[in-house]
Amino acid sequence: MYVEANRAIARYVAESVWNQGKLDVIDDVFAPGFVNHDPSAYQVGDCRTLKRWIERLRVAFPDMHMTIDDLIAERDRVVVRWTWTGTHTGFLGTIPPSENSVTLHGITIELFADGKVAEAWWSYDGSAMMLQIGAFPVAAEVGR
Repeated sequence: MYVEANRAIARYVAESVWNQGKLDVIDDVFAPGFVNHDPSAYQVGDCRTLKRWIERLRVAFPDMHMTIDDLIAERDRVVVRWTWTGTHTGFLGTIPPSENSVTLHGITIELFADGKVAEAWWSYDGSAMMLQIGAFPVAAEVGR
């Protein structure tokens, strides 16, 4: 029974938090001691910094959207394979808007405890986003 509830929460997070920007949802569905494992955003370790990170992403990519491509749940874990898209129309830190469209593919594994997301492990290519917005030189330009 709880497996289906965990699946529903994972879908709810994708729609409410990522697609609609309802960051207060994080307080409702993430455990108070939530731990985030994201090597591309190592500074994001808990709910408070997760909210700030998503806020900054929404400034840079106001039209960002996460599509769930696969969702697999077993016992206390949910695995989400996702596609994330957005248009870089705002500053991303100090990187000025490029107006470029971005597409990322990734996987997140969420560990649930007492009906809340307790931990999350992310796997995606953060440098792909930087390349797509023009923050990194392309290989052809490096040799010049």
